[in-house]
Amino acid sequence: MDEIQLLKKLIQIPSYSGYEKKLAMFIVDYCKNNNLDVQTQNGDVIVRIKGRNKTKALIFTSHMDTVSIGNKAKWKYPPYGKKAGKIADGKIYGLGASDDKAAVTAMMLLAKSVNNPPCDLWFTFVCNEETDGSGTEKFLQWFKKSKYKQVVAVIGEPTNLKTLEIGHRGNAFIRLISYGVTGHGAKKYSRNELAVEKMVKAISKIQKDFLTWKKKYKHHILGEPNLNITGLHTTEEFVNKLPDKCWATLDIRTTPDLHKEMDKLLEVSVGKLVEISKMKGDSPPGFTGNDSQIVKVCKKILPNLSFSVSLGTTDFSQFIQAGIDAVVLGPGEKRMIHRENEYVKLEEVNKAINIYKKIIFTFAS
Repeated sequence: MDEIQLLKKLIQIPSYSGYEKKLAMFIVDYCKNNNLDVQTQNGDVIVRIKGRNKTKALIFTSHMDTVSIGNKAKWKYPPYGKKAGKIADGKIYGLGASDDKAAVTAMMLLAKSVNNPPCDLWFTFVCNEETDGSGTEKFLQWFKKSKYKQVVAVIGEPTNLKTLEIGHRGNAFIRLISYGVTGHGAKKYSRNELAVEKMVKAISKIQKDFLTWKKKYKHHILGEPNLNITGLHTTEEFVNKLPDKCWATLDIRTTPDLHKEMDKLLEVSVGKLVEISKMKGDSPPGFTGNDSQIVKVCKKILPNLSFSVSLGTTDFSQFIQAGIDAVVLGPGEKRMIHRENEYVKLEEVNKAINIYKKIIFTFAS
């Protein structure tokens, strides 16, 4: 099965977050049929290829899960199923084509083709990356029993193989809740009594304080923190009834020092106005320095690479928290992910395999 047919098959298998089992079993069968040492662990698929140097390891990782299809009517070609994987103008279309099934394909074929590598190789095909990153979290918890002097990782998120991502800001997903009196909308109240007024005041205060935080906590690699209000809700039943509760959600993208201080800063800023709690999905920032060996290896192989940090969160920071330097380098169109008519250029899959092979032998030399 060549890279085009394999990628087409992966696209045809739906694998929404939490429903990756069918795709995982396909990958397991493929690995067994090619005499690879494969196992499953908490929904992830893990392949190990023992190398000549047992003190060094290189991890290639990509995720099996996808987001939802969005508006199906906007898809020019089927996003998954038997008719998915339409090829046109040198591109293959389908849900997950760039994010992350092109990288999954490249890594499966790489694992199949590498014999007696110069160092230990690990290939991990993880679940739940698009939701909470628990697939990589569980793999790294399991992997920490392995004893190596040096471990690095290549994450196959789409970068068109032209950009090397060396980090991303953290996530702080925050919920604010305010309470107040309820009553008829025709009556006059003190603004300090009303849940909505308290919330408006709290949000205004955070926005004002964040202007200072952006400057104070700017990072030399990750840049400035960012804040967006992503939700504002009340218990309102009727337009003429004052709600006694209001809640808002904030998406704060953090730098390392801000992430550490976030709880305290919010409490000082608006703790007297609202209740503050963290929501699921909190993730610290992470970055790999330019002096890391894996960065130097990629520079050597691809001297024209541009360097960047990801606007969104990947599994990157989990590797950094585990003490493993990582980079993001993969086939695929970042501008096409999480939207209808996702595609990847066919030539990038084979190109990724060749680049990954060069990384192996340069890293181990």
